[in-house]
Amino acid sequence: MRAEMTQVAATVAAILGANPPAAANPRPIRPVVDTLAGAPRLAVVAIDALGEWTLARHVDRAPTLAALGRLRRGTLRSVLPAITPVNFATMATGAGPFAHGVRVRTDPLPLDTVFDRLRTVGKTGATASRDLSSVGKLLAPRADWGLISAANLDSEVLTLATSVISQHRPDFILVHFLDVDDGSHAGGPSSETAGEALAATDGRLRSLLPALAEREYALIVLADHGQHDAEPADNDPHHRGTHSGRVEADVLVPLFWATPAEVAWLAG
Repeated sequence: MRAEMTQVAATVAAILGANPPAAANPRPIRPVVDTLAGAPRLAVVAIDALGEWTLARHVDRAPTLAALGRLRRGTLRSVLPAITPVNFATMATGAGPFAHGVRVRTDPLPLDTVFDRLRTVGKTGATASRDLSSVGKLLAPRADWGLISAANLDSEVLTLATSVISQHRPDFILVHFLDVDDGSHAGGPSSETAGEALAATDGRLRSLLPALAEREYALIVLADHGQHDAEPADNDPHHRGTHSGRVEADVLVPLFWATPAEVAWLAG
């Protein structure tokens, strides 16, 4: 099953009983909605730069994602340019880049978001992200609880997410982990550095599951874009990761989803 990034906002809204944002692609990802509709709460975990290409090379380092994939699996296509602020703006609004106008994380986001639509039906939303991230800059201000890691560490993002889930039970939470992007940029997505970053992120996802299970959250795991290995520059003999959007590795990302009962089973 392959879907578009513009469908994510309508999918979240449909699962939680709200209309999609005004400028959104109104067509949700039907297999996801059919499975998760009516769930009491929903968590979306976004693993920055986890492309299908990257995951295929390091899947042995990601047992939690592998277990999710045995339940259900799809692929999303990022919008272009395949960069973080553009795709998170699309994820939240359901609109393409020409409609939302975001190119960098400090741009204003003038459109209606899924957080705004949930509020119209009495539901709350939260984010947990790094201070310098696109989610922290673009989307945290739109949430009821926009939690920020001042230390800019994924470990603190996990702590913040677990805390807000346990204390406030938001109907929707978006959790943004960035280590895979950092590791892939540093050594290229096929590198040991990227594999180590994915292993750490998979462990954080696993650590989040008990809090989600206790509060009956359904779960979606996705990414904003992928990466590919760039050729070494003349002045730098090392491979680096990049995501120009000109190759499939940059735009095809995995999509996983699980019911609250399955989240509880995975949390085991």
